[in-house]
Amino acid sequence: MLRRTLVALIVTSAAGALCLPAFAQESKTLSMGFISTETSSNLKSAWQPVVDDLGKQLGVTVKPFFASDYAGIIEAMRFNKVQVAWFGNKSAIEAVDRANGEVFASVIDKDGNPGYWSLLIVNKDSKLKTLDDVLKQGKTLSYGAGDPNSTSGTAVPGHYLWGAHNIDPKAFFKTVRVSNHETNLLSVLNNQVDVAVTPKTWSATASIRARTPMTRYGCCGSRR
Repeated sequence: MLRRTLVALIVTSAAGALCLPAFAQESKTLSMGFISTETSSNLKSAWQPVVDDLGKQLGVTVKPFFASDYAGIIEAMRFNKVQVAWFGNKSAIEAVDRANGEVFASVIDKDGNPGYWSLLIVNKDSKLKTLDDVLKQGKTLSYGAGDPNSTSGTAVPGHYLWGAHNIDPKAFFKTVRVSNHETNLLSVLNNQVDVAVTPKTWSATASIRARTPMTRYGCCGSRR
């Protein structure tokens, strides 16, 4: 069972889904990119079984490729440093537009859900109890935003939450920190930011890791 929901798998046009095995056999090596939802060491541990199985099925060496942000994987595909990659919806669209990528697979989670919710989270001891509290106190709060190419971290809350209230987070909050999902969660748990955005799957993961239940706000009614 995969530990992550695969939103989109993309190949470059040079190694299209139908000719991926032939491409792999010819090159003997295939590079697979992963967007930076967390640290590269955690990503490597979570995805190594997939990398190993893919290599066995194709009969070639599959090398995982990581970057410090989502754009790094998009650019890696653009310049053929990776031939296949795992993306979210927004970054997948960018890869199709900018890197001539092709979406060939979307995988649901273990419960059959095709995506997950984008949430606002605060520490369980926070005085912020409702979304209205956040909207009323924005000028005094620090906010953990997602990667610019993240669907759940930027695109969805940007439209369904901030856009719906005519809010520019950079101007609305006292400070804004842009990070991956893992960093945003740890920042909330350690009281380094007052409120942050994250997908629902990560909220559950953080609660387990820290043994600390968190107050969570569903910030939008659309799945990633």
